[in-house]
Amino acid sequence: MAEIVGPGTVAKGKNLYFTLSGNLRGEGVDVTSLPGNYAIDIEGTIYKNSEPPEGSAAITVVGGQDTFINEKQPRPYCFYLSQRQKVTIYKILKELAKNTNTAQIHSDDILLDHLITNTYANYCG
Repeated sequence: MAEIVGPGTVAKGKNLYFTLSGNLRGEGVDVTSLPGNYAIDIEGTIYKNSEPPEGSAAITVVGGQDTFINEKQPRPYCFYLSQRQKVTIYKILKELAKNTNTAQIHSDDILLDHLITNTYANYCG
């Protein structure tokens, strides 16, 4: 069972790497099986899967694809985060900006990378 933690715990690292699990909307996901130190489920809850190395953390966000699991007609990939996931990510970045303005944050998804880097820059001022 993974431990539930708050945004301040994740924001302790100065190097954060966000990735998407790539699951479809409505697909059941076991957050403990996801890679990374932390996982953010569709409800915005943060689970600690493993102890992060000093000063950095890897965060996996559940989902990321706008296509529903039982959709009748396939559609091309479209980026998606639930409102609660966005709020959780914003809280992490806000806590991070309070701790440092020189953090390194990245994502392997270009849209998520754009979202997190610009939000962090706005919180830093």
